[in-house]
Amino acid sequence: EDGKPPVWLLMDHVSGGDGENDYKLKYRRAGDSESTVLGSCTLKGIASFDHMIVDGGRQQFLGVDWDDLSVSDGGFDDVIENLVHVETKAVKAQWVFTRRCRIFQDEAMEQQVGYVDATAVGLCYKTWKRITDFEERTDSEGHKHMEQVVREHKTCNVQLKQITYKLDVINTQMTVVCNGVHDNGSFSKATKFEWNAVSSTGAPLFSAISTGEKTSDVVTEPGSEPTSTLISAFIVSICLDPKETRL
Repeated sequence: EDGKPPVWLLMDHVSGGDGENDYKLKYRRAGDSESTVLGSCTLKGIASFDHMIVDGGRQQFLGVDWDDLSVSDGGFDDVIENLVHVETKAVKAQWVFTRRCRIFQDEAMEQQVGYVDATAVGLCYKTWKRITDFEERTDSEGHKHMEQVVREHKTCNVQLKQITYKLDVINTQMTVVCNGVHDNGSFSKATKFEWNAVSSTGAPLFSAISTGEKTSDVVTEPGSEPTSTLISAFIVSICLDPKETRL
């Protein structure tokens, strides 16, 4: 009515700590003073993590600190004086980690009816450069001397390549597919995402479409079990935020 949904539900974040977050799906009928808890879930932090180094190397060489060598300098002695020792390391690793959310049909979280596993896979590039040279320094008594100076530079780039989901409700496996929405079709550069879930028979269960910010539009399909479906749609759209996973 008036562009507003006829029924409002609340997903209440009720606790947090030790890497876990608990949520309760609540509904309040018109005229009621308290909300009814329809179901609940608990979302763990990183349940498992693994990585594999796929490439790496180390190099050492003598170079010239061109920042200290002015344009007017050009003699052999000037170049030798500005020689520096450069050591570089680089590593490329593939990583994978999983978060699990357990779904319950009661507020006390004693009657589990299913779970959602979200697994992220990506690459990590790390570089480390150490430059050693000598600079002329003047002590408190005015004496000049050469002093060794070490400068370090580090970079780290984490790229998300894929997120896969496993959904199980009442011992029934469901399929959840996540697609990134981007002009060039690249998942790693996507700014919006769409999740679609289907049952083992191929019947649609729900879809969740991100707005590109901190909200998602969730649509459930007729015939799906409402509580576990709503909780699952909520979890898959927040438990591994693609934008935050891509550091």
